[in-house]
Amino acid sequence: MRLHRNVLVLVIVMLAIANALSSTTGATTSSENALSFQKNGHITRFLRSNHLDKDDTNEERAATMNFAGFLRDSTETRQWLQFWFNKGESVTNVAAKLKVYNLPQNTAISHENWNALVKYMRMTVEGKAGKKYAKFGTGYQTEKKTKEMLMKWILADDSIESVAKTLKVLDLTEHQLKVHRNYNAFMTFLTWRKEWQHMRATNFGIA
Repeated sequence: MRLHRNVLVLVIVMLAIANALSSTTGATTSSENALSFQKNGHITRFLRSNHLDKDDTNEERAATMNFAGFLRDSTETRQWLQFWFNKGESVTNVAAKLKVYNLPQNTAISHENWNALVKYMRMTVEGKAGKKYAKFGTGYQTEKKTKEMLMKWILADDSIESVAKTLKVLDLTEHQLKVHRNYNAFMTFLTWRKEWQHMRATNFGIA
C-alpha cells in the first residue's frame, strides 16, 4: 500500500514538473515563432520548400558550415547544432549566427551554411513534436517514452552512473555533455531524481 502511494506521489510530481516545463517551452516557442515570421518569415518557407518534411539527404546528414571564422566539418557542425538545440535557440537566431538571416532566397539557398540551417530546422521540428527526444536502447525515443523510462529508473533506484551509461554520457566532459543529443534527458533525470530523494527524505510531506 505504501509503495503504491509512493508511486502515485512520484507520478503526480513528475507530471506537474513536466507540465510546467511544457508550458514554459510553449510560451517561448510561440514568441520565437512570432518573431521569426514577423522579421524573417521567408526562412521557414524556404526550409519547407527545400523538402524539410522528407527524410534527411546525405548532404544534410553530412552538413558542414563556416562559423566564427572557421570551417567546421560534419562532426563539429553536428555538435554546434546540438549545442544550440539543447540551449533552445530559435531557428531565427541560428540563421543569424550562420549569416543566412534576411538573405534573398537565391542567395540563401546557395549559401555555404544553408544545409546546416536546414538540418537545424529539422531538429527543432522533430524536437517540438517529441519524435527524437533522446537516443538509447533501440534507437531514437520520443519524449513520452523517454520520460517514462526516466521515472522507471528513478523508482528502481538506478544510480546516476548506470543511467549515464545507458544514455551514453558517462565520463563525458562538461563540453561534451552540452553538445550530446541526450543532454536534456540526462538533466531531466538528475532533476527528477533529486526531487524524488527529497520527497522520500521528508516522508512525502506527511507528518
